[in-house]
Amino acid sequence: MDDEILKRSFCVEISHFPGVDDAWIEDRAMAIGTAINERLIDKLEWGRVYGLTDRNGIGLVFLIAKGFEQDSSIVSTFMEIVFQATGIKTGRGGRAFREGGMPRVGLGPRYPAEFFESRGEIEPVSPVIHSDHGTSKRSGTQESGWEGA
Repeated sequence: MDDEILKRSFCVEISHFPGVDDAWIEDRAMAIGTAINERLIDKLEWGRVYGLTDRNGIGLVFLIAKGFEQDSSIVSTFMEIVFQATGIKTGRGGRAFREGGMPRVGLGPRYPAEFFESRGEIEPVSPVIHSDHGTSKRSGTQESGWEGA
């Protein structure tokens, strides 16, 4: 059961947006949650979008519904929604850019299956992997955010 749940999990963190404030983060987290709810609700079992104000970022934690775990369009839709909401655009050659600077994009916390089974009521401390600097350890200081699905 654990492996099946973990194969359906999606955790990503977009952090260290330059020059943004807490209100911007919370507004963008709400916009992302609303768009995910509108576009992916039928393919998700549960999920949460966090405003990570301590890291100027946004975290997404979702459990993909059974039968959709092999649907690669889900991940691309998640990222498309995040990019649209935060002003990240794709330029020539597929390179991403954002006026004011790019954030870090990486895999989110490695939660155990119990986290998803409990719909996020169990929130353990776990590492985050960022694409630009390898592995970093951090405390689980996520703030409450939008919840859907």
